[in-house]
Amino acid sequence: MRSAHKKTCQLIIDTENNYLGALKGNQGNLLKTVQANFVPEASYTEISKGHGRLEKRVISLCTTLDNIKPWPGLKTLVRVESERQFKYGGHLRRETETRYYIASFLESAESFAQRIRGYWGGGKQGTPCPRCDPG
Repeated sequence: MRSAHKKTCQLIIDTENNYLGALKGNQGNLLKTVQANFVPEASYTEISKGHGRLEKRVISLCTTLDNIKPWPGLKTLVRVESERQFKYGGHLRRETETRYYIASFLESAESFAQRIRGYWGGGKQGTPCPRCDPG
């Protein structure tokens, strides 16, 4: 599931499945609320090298949802902080990005890292369903 739409999440929960969806700006205030209230409870760090770049990803989890508005089946907030270093035009460049996800299941930070990396990995670990990621 690329982005987490409330109606789609409810349908997934109603059919006794789980979701892992990216938060984007189109979910109203949910993204802002998650950013403001995210307190990491567990994390996992992975570093990868390849194609002339070095990438570090820190995957953090939060299961304290007290200040998060109700969302169908929500159990886990996930934050992925990425830092990439690579050469461009002979100069070393550094890019950072932070992404947030919501999930209807509990798992380790390492397992979430594998799910997220597998989804965006383009089929290296199987082809995921575009609407859901069974937990």
